[in-house]
Amino acid sequence: MDKEEYLNLLEKKHNVYYNVYRDYKLSGKFLDLYAEFHMRNERYFLMGVLDAYETHEYRFVKYYENLKFEDAAEFGTWLQEQVEILVKPHSEHMCTILTGVMVTDRSIDRVVERFIKNYRYIRYFTFGVKGWGEIKLLGVDIASNRVVANRKGREVIRDFIISTPKPNYK
Repeated sequence: MDKEEYLNLLEKKHNVYYNVYRDYKLSGKFLDLYAEFHMRNERYFLMGVLDAYETHEYRFVKYYENLKFEDAAEFGTWLQEQVEILVKPHSEHMCTILTGVMVTDRSIDRVVERFIKNYRYIRYFTFGVKGWGEIKLLGVDIASNRVVANRKGREVIRDFIISTPKPNYK
C-alpha cells in the first residue's frame, strides 16, 4: 500500500463522523489529512437544560518520507501549540482531543518509537472545571502495517491499522 491509498482509506473511515480535509494547512504546517469532530450533549428536566458538555476531536495526519527523531519531536511540540490555539475552555467544555499521526513508508526507528511510546501531554483548564485537552500520538509504517502509539493513542489505534479482508472460505 502506498501513501495515497492509505490516505484514501483514512478519508473513507473518517468521513462518517468527521469533517475531513485533504492537503490542509494549519498554523503554518501542511497536513496530508485533517479531520475534526464536534459533539454537544445536553440533559433536560422538564423545560430547562440541567447540564451540557462539549467534546471536540481533531486528527492531524502528516506523511514523512523518512521519519526521524527531530521530525517526531517537532510534530509533538507543534501539537502542544495547537492545544493552546484550538481549545476554547468554558463552563460547558469537557475535553478536546488532538490525535497526531505520523505516516511513513519506511520502518520506524527505535529512537522514534521510544519517543512516541513515552510521549504524554494533558492540560487541565481551571483545575479541570473547564475541561482538559490531551494529545494522542501515533506513528504508522504503511510498508509493514505497523502502528506505534503512546498510552492514550492505543485507544484509537484500530482507526489507523490497515485492515486486511478476511478470507471467504466455503
